[in-house]
Amino acid sequence: KVFQLPSCASGKKNISALSRNGKGCLEYQIHACKGFCRNDFTEEARKETFEEIYSLLSGNVDEIHDVLEAKMERAAEDLDFEYAAEIRDRIFAI
Repeated sequence: KVFQLPSCASGKKNISALSRNGKGCLEYQIHACKGFCRNDFTEEARKETFEEIYSLLSGNVDEIHDVLEAKMERAAEDLDFEYAAEIRDRIFAI
């Protein structure tokens, strides 16, 4: 799950009770999803994610690699090593 898209009902009207009470779905709780069910996703982040997916599916792997590598380096410079490791894992998955 390179882009951490939901496979739960977050895109549907029948969101689970866990989503409605603020905890999010199980995938969110185990960090396998970015939190669509909780609306933790800004519109800018959502747009960026779908642009990355579109670019990857269009065959622009090198472009995605460069973008992710730059994000990883910025995160490391900001001492956000967990985020940098998450991005590193995404790069390896691609």
